[in-house]
Amino acid sequence: MTRVEKGLSNYTYGDYLTLEASSEEKLEFHGGFIVAMAGGTPEHGLIAINFATAVNKELRRKGKNDCGTLSSDVKIYIPGSNRGFFLDAYIVCGEMERSNTDPQGYYQSYTYTRSSFREYTSARPRN
Repeated sequence: MTRVEKGLSNYTYGDYLTLEASSEEKLEFHGGFIVAMAGGTPEHGLIAINFATAVNKELRRKGKNDCGTLSSDVKIYIPGSNRGFFLDAYIVCGEMERSNTDPQGYYQSYTYTRSSFREYTSARPRN
């Protein structure tokens, strides 16, 4: 496999890993689709790092010392949803399990990540 065929959704996670290893672009896997990521901007990078800093401060304030934020440098693979992707920032509590099939990927519970994000952001006062 040398390129992604537009509109086809029959790729496996193994196909994705093979393509990603030789790709100059950052790629994500969404249930059979392989998607090239858009390039970032300095403004976007600043927003992401400021968000992660604020979340880390809030986690410490709440005594969640086993939690922290990770950046888009770390890929999350969610087997139940058949997705592998890079988020701008996300909360991780406790240890993450490294993927057996993806040396660059980690398993994380999607439900826990979403609920943690809501818990720490919804309690913040809005101006």
